[in-house]
Amino acid sequence: MQPQLKISAANQLSELPGIIDRVEEFLTTAGEATPRIYKICMIIDELFNNVVSYAFSDSEHHDIELVISSGENGIEMTVTDDGIAFNPLGKAAPDTSVPIEDRPIGGLGLHLIRSMANNINYKRTGKFNILHIELR
Repeated sequence: MQPQLKISAANQLSELPGIIDRVEEFLTTAGEATPRIYKICMIIDELFNNVVSYAFSDSEHHDIELVISSGENGIEMTVTDDGIAFNPLGKAAPDTSVPIEDRPIGGLGLHLIRSMANNINYKRTGKFNILHIELR
């Protein structure tokens, strides 16, 4: 069985430093190299920020779940939330040939995640957004 870390956090940006600390500790124990840990934490930071900032239309408490597995084939992570349905894979990649000052705000984080991951899948199951990412 693969080592696994499961974190449930409230939809508050103040939760992020604790999440990153736990992920770093888990990945270090799993034997991941520091540059790879940094890359994975960047992905988690971007995803968590996006969910907290855009997924909820109310100010109620919501749980965001993160599950990370480490194994022979690399790292797999799944982020689940009960926010507004949003498929990040349906968003067009930004045109990076346009000068930065002429580009619309947003979209670069998702583009970055897509460029770093080997495989990304999204599904909506009931009231949940489920994003699964593989890094080999």
